[in-house]
Amino acid sequence: TFSSTPSWTQVATGVGDGGFGSSIAVGRFYNASGPVVVAVGAPSETPPGKPAQAGRARLFTAAAGGFPANNGAANQNLDGTAAGDNLGTSLTNAGNLVQTSYTGDCLAVGAPQPTKTPPSTDGGFVRIYRPAGTAVGLNSTFRGNTTPGCQSSFGTSVSNVGNVDGGQRDDLVVGAPDCHVPDDGGSAFLLISNA
Repeated sequence: TFSSTPSWTQVATGVGDGGFGSSIAVGRFYNASGPVVVAVGAPSETPPGKPAQAGRARLFTAAAGGFPANNGAANQNLDGTAAGDNLGTSLTNAGNLVQTSYTGDCLAVGAPQPTKTPPSTDGGFVRIYRPAGTAVGLNSTFRGNTTPGCQSSFGTSVSNVGNVDGGQRDDLVVGAPDCHVPDDGGSAFLLISNA
């Protein structure tokens, strides 16, 4: 059973209604021997110096007594770059998706760009962050359908599906509920890692 009183509560500190808590992922994202990290998405947030609703994912590290280790402040912020990116809509522990010099868990962060409209060619994207010792570093970006007039919302959901191809790395499934194939019915894409 659970206690009726939470042992840790974190409230949003961003500008406006950031949607803090819309997504959560947990893992050892910095290195395998490092602290447990909780990533919390705020996809509607407008981070300082960024365009409206670029979105943000905040990373909080654990201390010996629980969360958080940094006096309540995020250890690292991952921000979207364009207006309406909505980075942080989805999060998942991506396991050993890519090979790095540090062991630990990769972090996948979805930015479906749902407010972008035709003729925009932005179909959403998923960023993959790798362990980098005491933080995470950007490894790669997977983009959705960039056909003019097609708004796929790629990255609305993302999940680690384990090693489905028998290789050495974990793989991802990414949801694109507005994908225009064949009739706006949405799609899910399996991404096989060869990193």
